[in-house]
Amino acid sequence: MRRALMLVLAATAGCAYPETVTPTGTGLAATPDAGSPPPVSTPTAPEPQLLAAYERGLDNLSDALLQQEQWQLWSDVLETASAARDAFSAASDDPLLATRAAAGVATADALADWHQLYLDSLDADPDDVVGALQGATFASHYEGLIGALRSAEGQIPQTSVLLAEVLFQGARDDEGSAVLSAALPRWPEHAALHESARAWRNAIPDPEPLVALLSPYTNGDGRTAAHALLTRAWLNASLGGTEYNDVDLEAAADRYDDAAHGFVAAAERAAIMSPDEADLLAAEHYALAGWSHYYTAENGEDPERVVAALARAEESFGNALTRVHAHEQSVLGINYVGDLMVNPARLDDMEAGRVFFRRMAERHDLAEWWNNYAFFSRETEHYEDSYAAYQKCIALAPDNARWVNDTALILVYHLNRDLDQAEELLLRAKALGQDVCKNPFIDDDVFDQNFEAYGDAMLNLSLLYMGQGRIDDAASEIDALLDVAPGRLDALAMKQQIEAARPRATEEPEAPGGSSASNG
Repeated sequence: MRRALMLVLAATAGCAYPETVTPTGTGLAATPDAGSPPPVSTPTAPEPQLLAAYERGLDNLSDALLQQEQWQLWSDVLETASAARDAFSAASDDPLLATRAAAGVATADALADWHQLYLDSLDADPDDVVGALQGATFASHYEGLIGALRSAEGQIPQTSVLLAEVLFQGARDDEGSAVLSAALPRWPEHAALHESARAWRNAIPDPEPLVALLSPYTNGDGRTAAHALLTRAWLNASLGGTEYNDVDLEAAADRYDDAAHGFVAAAERAAIMSPDEADLLAAEHYALAGWSHYYTAENGEDPERVVAALARAEESFGNALTRVHAHEQSVLGINYVGDLMVNPARLDDMEAGRVFFRRMAERHDLAEWWNNYAFFSRETEHYEDSYAAYQKCIALAPDNARWVNDTALILVYHLNRDLDQAEELLLRAKALGQDVCKNPFIDDDVFDQNFEAYGDAMLNLSLLYMGQGRIDDAASEIDALLDVAPGRLDALAMKQQIEAARPRATEEPEAPGGSSASNG
């Protein structure tokens, strides 16, 4: 299909009709005066059997429309549409249902016709259905189908759903949009109309009027408000994409934020989607808002505006992470925000980066951000803060060889305390990295990271042992490191230091005649 349209079609319930009211006072039906002609009976409600047939027709028609949108079910479309036609035909005997039932018959016939026309168009040109529909072979058939649906329009929502589909599939986007704009206020509770608007949101030439049209229906509770909120959210997302492509980044960010708010609100009003689905959609669109703010900052020149845009990016990414813990794009976005703060070519503010990642770590408790906070604390000489942050980092990620090594590094190089604990950490980092590297199925990047991490741990162990006067232990670690990384320059330099630190052997004096002196 030109664009995928996934419809969740809800059957339209029958209309409510007033009950027959017995005149008050007597408990009996009123009788005409003697000699007057008998009154003409005017039905006030459809016959129950015919009403049931009408509602069955609506159900079948909705099912057939759903089948039409899923190629796996195409073999069932004609049978289901025929069942809908039969049910509507039976219901048309009731004068109160006749007009709508006739629209149902026309829509069922049009669906069967559209199904065959669409298959024929695919056969004619699988890569250009639009061209096939507009070509000489099918154009008159296509126009006749649209005319039949327009004649039936306005009685049941399923007619508008099908007409919009036929128009959008033929790239008549203005007309398809007009159909939805007319039908949604008439049937604001109808799920399939909302699904159609959501599915074709990127084809609607100007979604803004439809956003405004839906706004009055977003108030209150219930499914009508939920569907209006969800449809408006998707339309805002589409508008955000357009504004993003036009490099109107702040406007795009506002649209994405509005969309995210709408997804959450829709799920809160009624169970039209699961809370997890709403949270994921919200997180994805908060993240899009965050990236829009970030690129505003990246492309900005005024430092105050850059800082303001980064603050908004932090807020949007943070909203995403509130909805989905460790949301991948938002974690990446937060890292980019921090990098821009410390980048020497931009804000060049290492302390701001340190404070930023502390805030992120405390708020979202991710090992990666405790590591970042620890790193920037180390770089700004806040060594106790760095060590505390590294401890929280490896409590969350105890098997990360690099972070375990770096935790020990603070004790060895900067605090010069708890060296027994440092040794335990370095031995642990070494073992963790070696175990990962033994796995023959890991990616090259993972191997390289762990190989470097356990090599660093061995180098740091050697340095620790040297400081403690444990020369043989230091030499053993360096020799083992050079066995696996013979070209590592820092290891070669450490080996020279170890050799220089070894005590020289005491030479015995040579005995006369060149032979060694005896011990006795």
